[in-house]
Amino acid sequence: AARSVAVAGTLAYVADGDAGLQIVDLRQPASPVLMGAFDTPGYAGGVAVAGSLAYVADGRAGLQIIDVREPSEPVQVGVFDTGGDARDVVVSGGLAYVANRDGGLVIVDVGQPAQPVRRGGIDTAGEALGVAITGFRVVLSCYQGGLQVMDVADPANPVWLGGADTPGLAMDVKVAGDYAYVADDNIG
Repeated sequence: AARSVAVAGTLAYVADGDAGLQIVDLRQPASPVLMGAFDTPGYAGGVAVAGSLAYVADGRAGLQIIDVREPSEPVQVGVFDTGGDARDVVVSGGLAYVANRDGGLVIVDVGQPAQPVRRGGIDTAGEALGVAITGFRVVLSCYQGGLQVMDVADPANPVWLGGADTPGLAMDVKVAGDYAYVADDNIG
């Protein structure tokens, strides 16, 4: 049940639902090879990679931090209980930004991966399912709450900047340049 993928170099890191994290070698795109896996305790719904670490939004099991220096033998190095249902994650500047479903946005300092610490958070209109970042702006897809934009210049005190309703259910979001692209499930 692959839910999300992050690519770094020739490796794909797949958040694979109940199966956890899967690491796939893409050097031969026509014949990808499973390099390694880490069965997380929850439901892996989102993944981000920064350096030698993979960050997995793992449902009720929170944020899982996994050392992937050796792709064939990934090792868990840290865990952070988000107090909710971690659905997606992006990492920037030593901080993990977690879309935490009913818990909104949770900001976690991952500078010391073995000891992650909550830096801040903010509730959202609707269930936070997807997250993207551009500069000091975090953009969230919030199911019935549409698109929500937060200023995170001060991670301890994020500020809601605005939002936009979408015609259906905002499931995921990506940002490129000045645009946010929303995967919107039209229920009509």
